[in-house]
Amino acid sequence: MSKKKWVNLVSIYAIIYTVITLLNSILYLCNGIYEDPSGNWHELDRAMILLIGIAAFELCTSLPIKPLVLRYVAAYIPSQLLGPV
Repeated sequence: MSKKKWVNLVSIYAIIYTVITLLNSILYLCNGIYEDPSGNWHELDRAMILLIGIAAFELCTSLPIKPLVLRYVAAYIPSQLLGPV
């Protein structure tokens, strides 16, 4: 994978993670919750779920498998294995 592609993936990851985190914080504040009730674990969960989603998308779009259905199956299996139990 080229350096430019890595930079794009990391940028997309950072932007999506930041938007989701800000939205979550705003929703907490609007509901009157001023302290984080679950600590920082949800931040790690959100980061891992986003990482799995971006990895699955990258697999679906760049695997060199010609039949589209097989490409999606080949990307689906590892993304499910990485998911939370």
